[in-house]
Amino acid sequence: MANRWTFFVDKDGVLRHVERSVDAGAHGKQIAKKLEELGVPRK
Repeated sequence: MANRWTFFVDKDGVLRHVERSVDAGAHGKQIAKKLEELGVPRK
């Protein structure tokens, strides 16, 4: 079975985090939580 990874890259092109345990059903919430943890402002 294929695995899905998400890469979080900041505006300067620096890799900030790699999410290796992706739950496709809840991934949107996982992304929002990680962006908040990384200090990315909400739009």
